[in-house]
Amino acid sequence: MEELDVGEFIRLYCDSINTKFDSKVLPLSGFYQQIGTKPYSGIYYDALYSKDTGLKLTLLLNEQQREQLIDGKNYTIKGYINRSKKFDKNSNIGLQFKALEVCEENKEVQLVKEEEYDLLKSRFERGFTDIKQLILEQFEEGFKVRIAIITGNQSIVDRDFEDQFTDTDKYFVEMIRTNLSDASQLSAFVDEMDFEEYDLIAFMRGGGTGLEVFDNDALCQTVLDQRKPFITALGHQDDLVMLSKIADRNLATPSALGTYLQNIGREYDERMSLIEGLQQEINRRDQELSKKDKELETATQNITYQLDVRKGQLRSLRVWVFVLILIILGLGYVIYDRLLSGAI
Repeated sequence: MEELDVGEFIRLYCDSINTKFDSKVLPLSGFYQQIGTKPYSGIYYDALYSKDTGLKLTLLLNEQQREQLIDGKNYTIKGYINRSKKFDKNSNIGLQFKALEVCEENKEVQLVKEEEYDLLKSRFERGFTDIKQLILEQFEEGFKVRIAIITGNQSIVDRDFEDQFTDTDKYFVEMIRTNLSDASQLSAFVDEMDFEEYDLIAFMRGGGTGLEVFDNDALCQTVLDQRKPFITALGHQDDLVMLSKIADRNLATPSALGTYLQNIGREYDERMSLIEGLQQEINRRDQELSKKDKELETATQNITYQLDVRKGQLRSLRVWVFVLILIILGLGYVIYDRLLSGAI
């Protein structure tokens, strides 16, 4: 196969991605988030996000469409996907949803208690941390990622976590045990903890009864007040408590948390291996070019030397020709003089 530059490969790869959603008008529902106050070339770049997962799409709106929307409300919007023609520096591809029509406000989705709505609104206004990006940046800086995992006093789910997580070279994980059965006690515990030395916090618990603790509004607000990125791995696949809804990253189970962290470490190793391979190839080519440069320099020096020799020979030849011309002229003068004097 033809050798490609990395940038050229990425461009070609982007152009080759095709899905069943391309060029189709799609009705998407989600919560509307107003991002900026000024349009760019008449277009506002806002967001449409999922309350359950925290994932969001950049929503492209004109002024008329934007006037129909209220920040924090759930809508169904028809439009189509704009896919970026290039990756960002971390090879993430960007998706944008170009609105064609605001269909309706999904009022039944708004039926949440006021405290929950305020929490969600506050959470989304503050924005979410890309946990994966945070971890990868720490790796790139040469630091271990320090994680405080809060779990129950008698919990054994740490075994499920550790069965999937073995990458202790890149992470420093501390299991912090406390009472997870009382929301007020847990809230006080979180409030008293000093999380300054950690990069992120994780809340980990198995399934079963008692998960309603993590629906407590005061507890959720206390966690948000720590101003630290946090992950939840609470219960089973179908369990979704309030703390998980406002987390920077929600994972279904403790095992999934271990797998998630392990996979990021593996992805980083693969990326570094690829970079190392590319660097070795660059070094090899640099050496080849350096060798060719030296050969060219030697050849240039030889040519220069040969030219200098030829120039010296040419100068000597010119001198001899000049001397010969003088001799011939001298002899001609002598002969001519004798002819005039009748000596010949």
